[in-house]
Amino acid sequence: MGNPLLVFSPLMSLFHKILFCVFVFATPVILRAQDADLPPEAAQLYSSGSRLMDLCNYKDAINAYKQAIVLAPGEKKLYRMLGQAYLLAGNYPEAERALNVVIASTDHTADAPCYRLQAAAMAAQRKFKQARAVIKQGLERFPDTGSLYHELGIVNLRDKKPEQAVAAWLDGIEKAPAYPDNYYEAADVYFS
Repeated sequence: MGNPLLVFSPLMSLFHKILFCVFVFATPVILRAQDADLPPEAAQLYSSGSRLMDLCNYKDAINAYKQAIVLAPGEKKLYRMLGQAYLLAGNYPEAERALNVVIASTDHTADAPCYRLQAAAMAAQRKFKQARAVIKQGLERFPDTGSLYHELGIVNLRDKKPEQAVAAWLDGIEKAPAYPDNYYEAADVYFS
């Protein structure tokens, strides 16, 4: 992998830097405590994948999550983490496929970060319309989640729609005033 301090290379796009920071530093710690309901071997692979993700070793994390899915195919959180690992590794179509397993499930296991990750994977493939639809689906289930408004703004900005981006962030400020990223993004667009 090399020196972890070189993660931010000059060739890395701003989008990838933001994506890296958001997903690495905002990964809920709760996920690590949820491996108790997995079979022991799958729980071990899940924990291993989480540790590998923390080390930015996405290739091996992907392998760990895939092995865990073989052992516990019904556990949607494994697909969520697999999707996140694929997203951070830059394999956006595979991220989209893995996350779709969770979002399309009828047991409503998809949480707000699943929708955010799915939209990010779609936006990275320039599927902006589909990304917006996924976020709106997430907002129907989680209307007060600031991170979904934030992601909607990012998708709109990447699609060269700054007015819609600011509108999404302002909606996010109204619905989730404690979520700071919407304030930052709206101010950044206003003052740049």
